[in-house]
Amino acid sequence: MVTSGRIFIHDLTISEGASPMPQTFKPGEMAPRSGQYEIIGKRGGHIGDERTATKGKPLPPTPQPGQVYQLVDPTRNDSGKA
Repeated sequence: MVTSGRIFIHDLTISEGASPMPQTFKPGEMAPRSGQYEIIGKRGGHIGDERTATKGKPLPPTPQPGQVYQLVDPTRNDSGKA
């Protein structure tokens, strides 16, 4: 609904168990899935770098302390099945 140049959002709900933020992983944690992981800055910004990780292997160190990883492109072949 738009009124006087203002936008109002009604009935915004998040289903039970759903997370509003994508899951992040620390360097050294085991990768839950094979794929491309984006580096996220310590304040939540996108750094623009990605690393390839293999399921069950530790995620590599990040360039700066406090950065984390977020899965952005899971592998779509038999070797990367969950």
